[in-house]
Amino acid sequence: MKWTFSIKNKIQAAITLLVLCGVVFLSNYRLKRLSIKVGEAVESIYQDRLLVQDLLFSFNTLLDYYQRNPNSNNHLKTAKNLTQKYLSTKLTSEEQILIKEFSNELIEQIQIEVLFTKYQVSQHKITLQRLEEIQIEEAKKQMALIKKVKHSQETGYYFETAILIVLLIIVQILITANTIPEQLTNTKSYLN
Repeated sequence: MKWTFSIKNKIQAAITLLVLCGVVFLSNYRLKRLSIKVGEAVESIYQDRLLVQDLLFSFNTLLDYYQRNPNSNNHLKTAKNLTQKYLSTKLTSEEQILIKEFSNELIEQIQIEVLFTKYQVSQHKITLQRLEEIQIEEAKKQMALIKKVKHSQETGYYFETAILIVLLIIVQILITANTIPEQLTNTKSYLN
């Protein structure tokens, strides 16, 4: 009897091929999810970290410019725009507190048209420096997430490859297991 006519062998081969297809499908699905995570992390680094670095530089420049030229009407508008842009990014709890305190004091001083004391300027610069440090810390966290996802993806790839190889070996065993007895039977009848 040929192996292809055996229902047991057909079922075993079908199940093995179905498992193979399932592994490939799950692998592709997992890879898609990991790619989305990496994409979100990279986007977060750009939008919520690098963009904020530019805003912090602008705040620093505004602070310096206001000290030299307090009578400009654009200071208040600029401070409010920078604050709004900053608050529209993803913030840590510490960052949210710091930026709100900083921007409220800055806007209040500009509204009453009073120059900051040297001490106030240095305190604001310290706040801006801490906000910059937070950006670096958060960017490092995102990079660590990217590395973790990459490592997980590599490990998963090797595991899935091993499963596929085992399943392919099983399919080969199923195919050859039934053809060997058939070949032996044909050889014996040929010899007789």
